Amino acid sequence: GFNHILFADDIFLFAKANIQDCTTPFNLFLYFCEVSSQICNATKSKLFFSWNTHSDTQCSISSLTNMPFVQDLGKYLGMPLLTKRKSTPTFQPLLDKIHTRIHAWQSKLLSQAGKLTLIISILSPLIYYQMQTIVLPWSTTSSIDRSTRDFLWGDTQTQGHVYLINWDMLTKPKVRVRLGIRDSKTTNDAFLMNQAWRIWRNLHSLLAKFLSQKHYQTTDFLQTTSHTGSHLWKALLQGRDLLQGSLRWIIRNGCNINFWTDHWIPPRPIRGLIHGLLLPHEYEFKVARMIIDTYQ
Repeated sequence: GFNHILFADDIFLFAKANIQDCTTPFNLFLYFCEVSSQICNATKSKLFFSWNTHSDTQCSISSLTNMPFVQDLGKYLGMPLLTKRKSTPTFQPLLDKIHTRIHAWQSKLLSQAGKLTLIISILSPLIYYQMQTIVLPWSTTSSIDRSTRDFLWGDTQTQGHVYLINWDMLTKPKVRVRLGIRDSKTTNDAFLMNQAWRIWRNLHSLLAKFLSQKHYQTTDFLQTTSHTGSHLWKALLQGRDLLQGSLRWIIRNGCNINFWTDHWIPPRPIRGLIHGLLLPHEYEFKVARMIIDTYQ
């Protein structure tokens, strides 16, 4: 486990909900204030307790630290830190931010090229941070794409316009001679696939270590079947499943590739293409066992 997280100018401290464990970090704060001639602003700090912490304990720790305890930590960088249920209202502030930007731009005389530049450089990146850690609901991504289309073609509540190009054509990559606008759902999937790849390849990263201890201590991230957990974990599993459909092994000597279960030839692992039982030792066969050296 870990007892703190640092991000920019913010710090998250974790401790057991008792007076003894909370006294130590609080005394460190007091010592820091003494040696640095600074004062910690307790009113800007928050205490958050797990649901099974007794109310008397919460009040005692709050009195010790002079910090208020809350039931909701609110938002951090535009995203709610705690969400019991992922729904469309959860992401309404994100949609409001996009609509505010579009409303400000609609009052200006912009060419089609100008609108396209604003969409690609400003409007689309507004949602990139949220997309990296959670699966946005279909209704949210659809609303984002609809707002983008309306702004591009000049469609407003009082005046409609004909969409001259199909949305699927607009969202194709620039290398295919298209405009390069990114579809929200596809972009969300791509970010989650990238996060899954980083966890799988960077086994010593803090996030990978934390998730492995919590969800897959005895197996691999690509093989785990643990589907219970936070919204972040479920989002990473969705990215993992999408990633597995695109992974391919590069065959060299074949010593590290399982002949039956690894995805080393299309369209899927060989075990899924055949029926019947295998002997226990046959499940461990490597591709190297099946390679015949024609030069011997």
